Amino acid sequence: MSSYSFLVATVLILFIWFLRVANGNKCPPPEALYPCHCESGMDPVVRCINLTRMETINEIFQQSGDLRFKYFVLENSTLMFLPASSLVSKRFYGLMILNTKLIGLFDAVPSSSNTIAVFSLQNVVIQRGIKWEHFQKFTKLVNLQFIKIQIKTLGKEFTNNVPSGLTHLQLMGTNTTKLADGVFERLNKIYAFFITDNRIKVLKRNMFSRPCPVRNFAFE
Repeated sequence: MSSYSFLVATVLILFIWFLRVANGNKCPPPEALYPCHCESGMDPVVRCINLTRMETINEIFQQSGDLRFKYFVLENSTLMFLPASSLVSKRFYGLMILNTKLIGLFDAVPSSSNTIAVFSLQNVVIQRGIKWEHFQKFTKLVNLQFIKIQIKTLGKEFTNNVPSGLTHLQLMGTNTTKLADGVFERLNKIYAFFITDNRIKVLKRNMFSRPCPVRNFAFE
């Protein structure tokens, strides 16, 4: 496609999208996100299912131009990595990865310009394990959920990289066996803390900040 044809196609997609928004539909026309799709409720969601190429995410975000969405959901997919720069460029509020296999979480450390506040990984296999340095620039992150994903231990790498502004942390079915002393002490704003269906037997007071702001708590 020539640059002129691409520009015309992009302008046409934007024009159709503005008409749909005026009628209460916040999603662009389907071709703007194919093979993914948009779901419009209070906030528009990009949902991708059964992807096998990381490049597909790059391509759909490129062809959708400056259109903005609040959430990105990836389901039942097998990829090498999540493309950090593409996900940052769309300025999502939340990412949710479900029933997916990855070699590594991201292909690079997401830049500090990301706007991610909610990040949920559910039933995800990451062959190389989680690299906590990928979270070091998630400065707006407040809600972090790990459900049915292997996280054997939490130690200094978690402490030094997960943002201190986190308010909600959930580890459910992560097969965690060890928590280091002081592992949560930087999380001085956390009020919801859930570790359930795990192999941890004891939580120590010195794992948390003083004073500890936790108000909603589950440990079993």
